[in-house]
Order: sequence, then structure tokens, then C-alpha cells
Amino acid sequence: MSEQIDNVPNDETPAEIRVAPPSVGVLLKAAREVRGLSVSEIAQALKLGQRQVEALERDDWSGLPGTTFIRGFVRNYARMVGLDHAPLMLHLDRLLDKPIDTLAVP
Repeated sequence: MSEQIDNVPNDETPAEIRVAPPSVGVLLKAAREVRGLSVSEIAQALKLGQRQVEALERDDWSGLPGTTFIRGFVRNYARMVGLDHAPLMLHLDRLLDKPIDTLAVP
């Protein structure tokens, strides 16, 4: 009484499994923890409130002042914890609305 295992993939088996890259907030938090820094230390160094740092780490952009400020916060946070900010900025560009250009002259 032996059982035979069918190794032939069926149509319901995905050809490849796609794993989403970690979010901006997850990367920032992980880098902070690796460096042994607390949220309050990051907040103090960046002159932000602890809630703002926590919002960044949760990718909760709605509680932050705006796209330009968020990009600056993330850039400075990344530098502080030793991350390359360029990939984070590209990721943010896909997530956040672009500011309206109000300086255009007709």
C-alpha cells in the first residue's frame, strides 16, 4: 500500500511567487532597531514628534503634513540610520500624490 505523489503542477499552482518588497516604514524601523536607536532618539535628532516617527514607520502618510515634508522626513531618517535614501524616494514617488505645480506662469 504505497501512495504515489503527483509532482505534476496543476493549473492552479502559480508559476512564480511574487514577494512584495518591504515598505519604506518597515525598512526605516528595521534599520533603526539594528542601530539600537529608540523612536524618541530618532524624533529628537530629526526634530520630529514621536507620533510622526511612528507614522513614518507604519507608512501612515495621512497623519503627516504633506508630500514634500514626508520626502524630507524619510530622506533624513534614512541618512540617520545608514540607508540609501534613493530607493526609498522612488518607492514614495509611486505611493504619494505629486504636489500641484502652482508656480507655473500662464
